[in-house]
Amino acid sequence: RDCGDDIGMMVTCQGRGKPALATINWAATTAAKSAPFITIEIAGQTYKRDARAKVNGMLGLVPEFSLSSDDPIVAALMKASAAKFTFGNASTQIGLRGSRFSFEIFDAHCRWKEAADDISAAPVSENSGDSIWYTRKYVDETTNTEKSELHFGVPETDNIALIASCGANTSSVSLSLLLDTAIQKTGAAVGVRFETGTFNRLYKGQVFAGGDGFRGVSLSLTTADPLWSELANGAPLQVSLQSGSTAQLSSAATAKAITIWRESCRTE
Repeated sequence: RDCGDDIGMMVTCQGRGKPALATINWAATTAAKSAPFITIEIAGQTYKRDARAKVNGMLGLVPEFSLSSDDPIVAALMKASAAKFTFGNASTQIGLRGSRFSFEIFDAHCRWKEAADDISAAPVSENSGDSIWYTRKYVDETTNTEKSELHFGVPETDNIALIASCGANTSSVSLSLLLDTAIQKTGAAVGVRFETGTFNRLYKGQVFAGGDGFRGVSLSLTTADPLWSELANGAPLQVSLQSGSTAQLSSAATAKAITIWRESCRTE
């Protein structure tokens, strides 16, 4: 049974321009009455924040507290190797390896740093609903190596237009465009044009068919391709297939995810 005890700390997005919610599962207490605050020790500094207890099954009372993007705790969590959390009679230490990368990804997905006045002026995408740039990691079971992926689409759904994948310490990128390939046969060569305001290049791709019935075009690029720099600057991307299909991928507010993904390809 999954009681959540394998996750020490979770930071949950509460919406653009809003503080996140931090939950410390490993600082759960079974005391009848919990403390009204949580104490956090990081790199010799001690922080105290108002906290509330949430009943979480067999874990007991789990502390939750509001975490704003400019809270000094965030910067401390990104730099340190470990943090100690104390909630009433419960205390735990959590390792912070990878926390900087995790918070950078969180920034790109959540946009909690945006001022409330800026939210309406920064649409996520021009013609793709709630699509954004975001990243994910997974272990390729066939090679037992970690892969990093860059997506453009709606997180936690099948609504994805682009997937770029790289391995550890490699410059090779496998790019898949999940766009309508019309009557093109699987394996057929197809031209793909990428355009921004200052970039216009034709690439060679190949039509593929996925196991779930979807079709698209695959391409081989490198992390040094100038396309990524254009996209990282927030430029809207116009994609045109030789078959006649077109799509515009635009989400300047989340373009930082492209740089984060690109760096992960180089340094993993």
